[in-house]
Amino acid sequence: MVFVVVGPANSNRLRLLRLSEAAENLREQAAVNVRTGKENDARDLLLQKKKVMQALDKAKARIELLDTLSSKLNEVQTNNTLTC
Repeated sequence: MVFVVVGPANSNRLRLLRLSEAAENLREQAAVNVRTGKENDARDLLLQKKKVMQALDKAKARIELLDTLSSKLNEVQTNNTLTC
């Protein structure tokens, strides 16, 4: 039963890594655009980064929720094993 939670949690961890990389790439590209005088492009990239960071926060929250659920399921499963 725990495997039902582990898969989505691991998928969210991978998503978290991809989002982190995307945010860093957007930040770096925005810095390059500022240095080359493309402030409007940099501003657009920073807005995209903000949206990526919001998605990153949601992914973190999902991971925490799934980890909590997994530990509670493990606890229930252990208690059921002990009582049987």
